[in-house]
Amino acid sequence: MFLVLSAVFLLSIVLAFFFRARDFLPLSCGAFIVFLGALHFGFADIIVNRNIPFGKDYKIEGVIYAEPEFNEKSQDVKIRLSEPYDGNLLVKIARFPEFAYGDLVEFYGEIKPVPFGSYGNYLKKEKIGGVVSFPETTLISGGHGSRVRIVLLGFKGLVSGAVRKTLSYEKAALLQGILLGDTGDFSESFRENMRASGTTHIVALSGYNISIVALAAVFLFSRFLAPTRSFILSSAFIAAFVLMTGASPSVTRAGIMGVMLLFGKLFGNGDDLKNVLILSALGMIIANPRVLVFDAGF
Repeated sequence: MFLVLSAVFLLSIVLAFFFRARDFLPLSCGAFIVFLGALHFGFADIIVNRNIPFGKDYKIEGVIYAEPEFNEKSQDVKIRLSEPYDGNLLVKIARFPEFAYGDLVEFYGEIKPVPFGSYGNYLKKEKIGGVVSFPETTLISGGHGSRVRIVLLGFKGLVSGAVRKTLSYEKAALLQGILLGDTGDFSESFRENMRASGTTHIVALSGYNISIVALAAVFLFSRFLAPTRSFILSSAFIAAFVLMTGASPSVTRAGIMGVMLLFGKLFGNGDDLKNVLILSALGMIIANPRVLVFDAGF
């Protein structure tokens, strides 16, 4: 595929220069953009599988670079390997002890390539190059992630703790899902009941949640500050919420759109949603080209 795109790109350039016709200029520009996109997509594959030792049991260290996902019997942690290795892994381990974002861990187990099919494509889209199932895992130390994100996740933990103390177990779990997109306390029966009733969307973070955060931030800051400062603080508020809730593609996309809409409302034409949508999509594709192919929600 990459060779075909390269051939089309080169042919369009030759036609444009040989015939000296302006009609070929749009074709050349379009082919050049497609060529750069294919090149970027190809490099994304190389980056995913940078230096991961597959096929044998290894004792390896790595840092948990995302908030773990919990269920009743296990937890899924995303680990960035430490030197001399390089790459990201999805590691399934026992439910307890619980690990956290920024933990440096050592594990002993076999690393396998991501499986084929839709699940493998999803993992590659998440920039994960290998999977490990229930290795021996030991915590070495904590606090190796972003200080800002550690503080935000700590605040999220305080909110979750307050909700758990105030409400019954299932009500607290549901409220955490609605507010923070955190479904770690959901039991399997509760998940199944939500799927059967078609209500899983209420715990899926999306643009609706971001719009509430953006409106609340604007309402708060615009009452006391000038437009420029209100925009800066509102944007920081949205970014903090995106980081605190895991920065999934859907939430990140909604966050970018929210910030750009605020900018348009304050400094330009805030009703032109088409440009906001296009620029948000472009930013996400540049950051991770796989969302264009493997993210159905995109």
